[in-house]
Amino acid sequence: MNKLVRNSTNNGGGDDDDIVVHGACNISVTKRDIRSLKTCEWVNDSIIDVYFGLISLRSNSEENDQNYPLVFAFSVHFYSIFLKERYSEIIKRWTNSPRDPVDIFASDLIMFPIYLRNLQHWCLVVADLRNRTMKYYDSLPRTPPNDNGCLNNLMFYLCYEHQERKNSPLDLNSWSWDWHVTEDVPMQNNKYDCGVFTCQYAEYLSRDAPFTFSQTDMEYYRKSMINEIVTQKLRTH
Repeated sequence: MNKLVRNSTNNGGGDDDDIVVHGACNISVTKRDIRSLKTCEWVNDSIIDVYFGLISLRSNSEENDQNYPLVFAFSVHFYSIFLKERYSEIIKRWTNSPRDPVDIFASDLIMFPIYLRNLQHWCLVVADLRNRTMKYYDSLPRTPPNDNGCLNNLMFYLCYEHQERKNSPLDLNSWSWDWHVTEDVPMQNNKYDCGVFTCQYAEYLSRDAPFTFSQTDMEYYRKSMINEIVTQKLRTH
């Protein structure tokens, strides 16, 4: 794996804009993108998108012999665009393109990677349609907003999407909203590992696995993610 890591970054020679792999979700990953997975770097949006794409593809693959839950993962750009557009035609086309319409409610888990631009921070929201819960995962030890703004916005989206696609309202009375705070999830103790934590939250949740990682595992996961992205195959368990 170390050789693959070296060859996928500038240590292997070549230009920063050289494409390493044309990955999941038709996203081209460059050496510059891969370099954001080196120690002490902030993981960029291309890496997050490709990794969540791999999680979604694994769950929907014929090779899913572990019966992992079916995952639909939104792009990192979805939430910021939704905040500007609300439930507009632009947002509707996200799941209803003429070439590839998607019923997100056929999934078990809907994942929303969130970039909080004002904090330069990655976090994750997951709607579990099996248990009718929506949960927020944040690796920074801080108190979440009192108004649950992110969850409110995404529940608003799911309500409108359900009405649009199913022609029926979403039963909010059967849903519970939950903020996961410090004592519930692994936390970062630096300023730059939030993207790796976000990806690992998603990877573990996509297997219904308990969180067994911590800050001390982040260097391993950074190298592992390079291997997974370059080979386009998530690690086995």
